[in-house]
Amino acid sequence: MCNEIDHGLETKQAPAEQPTTLNTVRKYGGIRRTGYWLGMLGVSILHVLLSMPLEPGAPSPSLLPIVLSLVLVAYRLRNLGMSAWWVLAAFVPIGNVLLGALCGICPEGYRDTRKLDAVGTVLAGILIVFLFLTAICMVVSQL
Repeated sequence: MCNEIDHGLETKQAPAEQPTTLNTVRKYGGIRRTGYWLGMLGVSILHVLLSMPLEPGAPSPSLLPIVLSLVLVAYRLRNLGMSAWWVLAAFVPIGNVLLGALCGICPEGYRDTRKLDAVGTVLAGILIVFLFLTAICMVVSQL
């Protein structure tokens, strides 16, 4: 016969784990791909309108479209699940092209999933064809 003695020690139990589901949806904020494309279209139109001088020889205020495009990229990066500080890559020669492709092609939450959706795959294909044709035109123009 075994006597149990209580020494006043409490046994610690692990906290109850919260149930996790595979369908958990994370909200990223920022702007989605369509909003990014429409915003960049609007910034481009604004840039063209501001670039037209009212008088011959007058300077054009083109700083506003640059700032607006950087803000759009920062919001888009938040939507991808990345830090908005990556907007500084826009000032690096090859980084700006990669940043533009990332913002224009990848779906919401890309940093977590690392997978393109169907629309992203089509956009990536269009970008690759465009870059290939641009390279061919550059080579042909040098002949």
